[in-house]
Amino acid sequence: MSEEAADVTLGLEAVKDVPWKTRLDFLACVECRRCTDACPAHVAGNVLDPRGFILAGRRALAAGKPDDVVIGPMAEAAPPVLTEEALGVCVTCGACEYGCPVGVEHLQLLIGSKRAQTLASGRGVVAADFFHAIESTGNALARPKADRAKLLKELELPRFTGADGEWLLWLGCIWGFNRDQRPAVAAFKQLLDAAQVPYGVLDEEVCCGHHSRRQGEEVQFQDLARRTIELLHEKKARKIVTACPHCLHTMRREYPQLDGGAAALEIVHHAQLLERLATDRRLPLRPADGAWETVAFHDPCYLARYEGETAAPRAVLAAAGVSLANLPNQGARTLCCGGGAAGFVREIRHGKRVDPPRRDEIVASGAKRLVTACPECRMMLDAAVEQTQDIAELLAASLVRVEPVSTAPAGGHGVGEGETMYKPVQDDPELEAKILQMFEHHPQEEMQLLDIAGKAHVSCKLCDLRHAADHLVEEGQLCLCRHGGGRYYKLDEDGASQDNRI
Repeated sequence: MSEEAADVTLGLEAVKDVPWKTRLDFLACVECRRCTDACPAHVAGNVLDPRGFILAGRRALAAGKPDDVVIGPMAEAAPPVLTEEALGVCVTCGACEYGCPVGVEHLQLLIGSKRAQTLASGRGVVAADFFHAIESTGNALARPKADRAKLLKELELPRFTGADGEWLLWLGCIWGFNRDQRPAVAAFKQLLDAAQVPYGVLDEEVCCGHHSRRQGEEVQFQDLARRTIELLHEKKARKIVTACPHCLHTMRREYPQLDGGAAALEIVHHAQLLERLATDRRLPLRPADGAWETVAFHDPCYLARYEGETAAPRAVLAAAGVSLANLPNQGARTLCCGGGAAGFVREIRHGKRVDPPRRDEIVASGAKRLVTACPECRMMLDAAVEQTQDIAELLAASLVRVEPVSTAPAGGHGVGEGETMYKPVQDDPELEAKILQMFEHHPQEEMQLLDIAGKAHVSCKLCDLRHAADHLVEEGQLCLCRHGGGRYYKLDEDGASQDNRI
């Protein structure tokens, strides 16, 4: 073996390989135990002890033996910094780091040790089946490509063209291959269509590589990342929306380290895009019915903690008209579902499952419906309560069913630019009463038809809604204004003249 080859290190194999920042962390720890108390694997009863392995690292530095191993079986003579069993139950949720008051970065040691375990020693690897699934099929669920093609066909998902302003809908492994989550994909499609958002999907995707990196398979991650980056460049993607926080974090934070061009991509979570659409009133929404009044919402670790996004999902839930049941651990202090580091597809052979404590919190909340914003969380927490839904499913159920009719001219009469021809309809006093009552609660607001439908809580054809609003204008109870080609209605408090109405 050449001297150069002998110097190659694959992760944190020995104490001498530990970088300076991690050494500093060993010494900086104030032994408060907040990291251990926040660790979901520890809470679930596993041997993983974040404070314990940081202090073990301090002792290893003090011993002055640079060739001692970082990870290995427990031994009385020379105990390792991390045991194989402890490393195997880590789900890289980041709760330990988030709770540390002095900025100790536990994950540098954990992932570096996993890298040494996977690429160097080969002992204690818990994700071997996952690595094989990715290698052979390109997706975490080990499903054939035909399954994804069938999904695209059945849901009639449009293909991405690369046009200006078009969003690339990145499905990821679960939305692309798990049939149980097809309703979530269909709901998000329905919302994008209702808001007239241009979007499309790719005929094929490969796994983004997130979980491969978290389990130490850096070579596999680099390969998947470069293939995905090349695909995005080839398809001229500029804006990407995905429901998977793991894909979001990897594409947004880690791909630019491999390719500077990836930094120019706009990448958002689907809850963030839905918040924009709801805030801009591009979605005709009405509050959900009374059966959905209180729901439990589970914050995904990689959305709330890593990406710092807790407001967007809550804004979407508010737009759907639901209230939230309080969970003991929420927002950035969320308790992990156990799906990280490929936990959502791995068989747990050693240690205990990580998800039971979170399930117990959800059940104790009293909510009958759980809403998630991550496909992996949904897989892990499904059946915790009576119903588990993606946030897109909840919002789609709040869409007002309004149906525009054909814009073709009727009876040879032309239609003005930007106008729509509607079929003649009958007067509807009940509908008019609801509209008028709504305006009396919002006397200063100007609203378009979809705004009226949402705030008046009505579900009808758009032509019926317009006829009712126009009839109220004719009766002198509403007035009609035009701004930028749009028709806006407001309460006629001053008795506007007939010329200013229809």
